Amino acid sequence: MIFKLIHIKTKKCNSCGRELPINQFSENKNNKDKLSYYCKDCTKKQKNLYFYNQGNEYYEKAVIEELQKYDDIKIDGLDYDKVLNTRITLIDFPGILNNLLYDLPIFLKKYDLSFEEYKFIVQQCKENKLWIESKDLNS
Repeated sequence: MIFKLIHIKTKKCNSCGRELPINQFSENKNNKDKLSYYCKDCTKKQKNLYFYNQGNEYYEKAVIEELQKYDDIKIDGLDYDKVLNTRITLIDFPGILNNLLYDLPIFLKKYDLSFEEYKFIVQQCKENKLWIESKDLNS
């Protein structure tokens, strides 16, 4: 029996930085290597983020599925008093520095908030009923 060694070609994703097999990248005929800059997972997350910004329910379901992977994060439950007495700094708010899906679980744990409370905060901020305080980085 003769075995042939096959070199599996890989590419680094410009978003997540992982080195992945080329079958994890979509085709893009405009690029030199004919592959997308981003892996399929990152492309899907970016599309979901776009849909979320458009108010799409599909993205909310994707976020909930992601949050359900964590045992210590609540999805439902809205405590108005807790939300109104929570002091959130802008630097901690999801999506400011990193991708929303990366920041959101960290944010919810840090402030002990449910996803429903997070959505309430976002809605109230959009309506100018709540503000997120800035944090002086020099102090």
